[in-house]
Amino acid sequence: MASSLTNSLFAVGEFSVKSLLAHHFSSAKKVYVTSKQEAKKYQDYHLPVTIDPHYIAHLVKKGDIYAIAEFTPYLMRLTKGVHLLIHDLNDAGEIGTIIRTALCFDIKNIALINSSVNLFSRQLIRASAGAFFMANIVIYPNKASYLKAYPNSEIIEFKNKNAPLSLEVGAKLYERYAASM
Repeated sequence: MASSLTNSLFAVGEFSVKSLLAHHFSSAKKVYVTSKQEAKKYQDYHLPVTIDPHYIAHLVKKGDIYAIAEFTPYLMRLTKGVHLLIHDLNDAGEIGTIIRTALCFDIKNIALINSSVNLFSRQLIRASAGAFFMANIVIYPNKASYLKAYPNSEIIEFKNKNAPLSLEVGAKLYERYAASM
């Protein structure tokens, strides 16, 4: 069986596993699947693949998961392009939703300002539904430190007001998208 569950990070579900392998292959350690048929999907990746439906069932209580991948944390950096700045948000599920929303509008860079969230928490990764592995997310202690690192970036900025911020992000990104049409 794998290393300690509490110390391991997992991509859960086929889309998340394939996103991890496509974007951060070097951090992937092992893939677990429920059957030989599922194992065939990962044979070209040249990673250890273990058929162990009981391990997956123990790790993930949801019954429709056929693959998980164990991985190690990796360093993320923001790249050129639009940057989403999110202030004072610590809710991992909300951040995962914002990652999915941003990627729908082709925004891959997210700077979290004054956040204590664990970027590699299972809740955040799961809430992003695999989009986490396609995004660049970095935490900054304040806006000044972000601006020092990226002084010329196009910024779309949001401040948490204790309301579902993901709805506000989605609405603003849609407005931006519609205006560009």
